[in-house]
Amino acid sequence: AGELLGAAGDVQEMQSGGWARQPRDVWAWNFDAEFDELLNAVAREPNPGQVVLALDTEFPGFLRKDQPHAARAERYKTLRANVDSLRPIQLGLAVGGAGGVLRGTWTFNLWFDLNFEWYTEQSVWFLSCAGINFPRHAVEGIDPDMLAWRLTSSPLLGLHKHSPQWVTFSGWYDWGYLLKLLTGQNLPSDLATFDRLLDEVCPSRHELRDRLPRGSLDGLLSAHGVQRYGAAHTAGSDALATLELFVRIRSTPHAAAATAARVLSPGILDAVAIDKAAAWDSQFARGGGQGELLEPGQKLAAACGEGQKKPLPPQPSTSASSTPPLTRSQPS
Repeated sequence: AGELLGAAGDVQEMQSGGWARQPRDVWAWNFDAEFDELLNAVAREPNPGQVVLALDTEFPGFLRKDQPHAARAERYKTLRANVDSLRPIQLGLAVGGAGGVLRGTWTFNLWFDLNFEWYTEQSVWFLSCAGINFPRHAVEGIDPDMLAWRLTSSPLLGLHKHSPQWVTFSGWYDWGYLLKLLTGQNLPSDLATFDRLLDEVCPSRHELRDRLPRGSLDGLLSAHGVQRYGAAHTAGSDALATLELFVRIRSTPHAAAATAARVLSPGILDAVAIDKAAAWDSQFARGGGQGELLEPGQKLAAACGEGQKKPLPPQPSTSASSTPPLTRSQPS
């Protein structure tokens, strides 16, 4: 059972209640049961090679400003500095199958405590407005090692005859945080190793930005007539939106070019609708291109006030050459 996305992207109800389109909130107390449900959703697909997983992560900002037009190797240095210094807050997965069947959406809420973790005030305020409950993450959040162990022990990862297809929207940081989560280590020192590890973990990957180079996720959903479910800038909702947009573009190949030519010039995008990376870049540019760092434990202002500046955390060494492991032992 599930919901079916038709050739034009319309949803045909396959089960009452439309549960597959409502992101399921996962915390430490229901983690094992919900991860089992995720695996069951994948197993229900009669054509295992047709499984599509959409990925999204939410994270607490950027300590270094990304340069989107720089060479990829230079961008990787910035990615590594940011990902190595920060922890993800949410990981969202949406599961689809052959013919556009939607089989479920999950938001994995990770442990994240503002008293102990680095973050930028703008980003935490932005995510709080989207509905992320930081006090609850500090109490009920999932141990990242448990999520890593379940993922690496599952058929969702690795190269095999039923390897799923993965899809992201502006997924550069999503892949960085996923790889850090899976290995429990900082990112590799060089881009070639990063790419190789991703090829081993998720060998079939699609990036919607390659088809839709301009526009925010919400702007593109509107342009293609795709309805959002859940709150924007939360991982499950964004993963579901990514999956539904991917299905729409795949079923109507001409739509991407038509959309790009018709409506999505960068000048019409508003700050509420643009995707998180662009939104945070826009906010931080006004402060000199770098986020306002808050010391772990510093109280977040009720409104988006000024945080005290603090030096960046120690940055990773560029001389490290070790390759992170791709298997994890079960946490104790």
